[in-house]
Amino acid sequence: MKTANFSCFQFMEIVETKLHN
Repeated sequence: MKTANFSCFQFMEIVETKLHN
């Protein structure tokens, strides 16, 4: 579960960065 949560957070961060970029 922890791993999945981390993955989701990382994915969200990447998406946000792409949107900003």
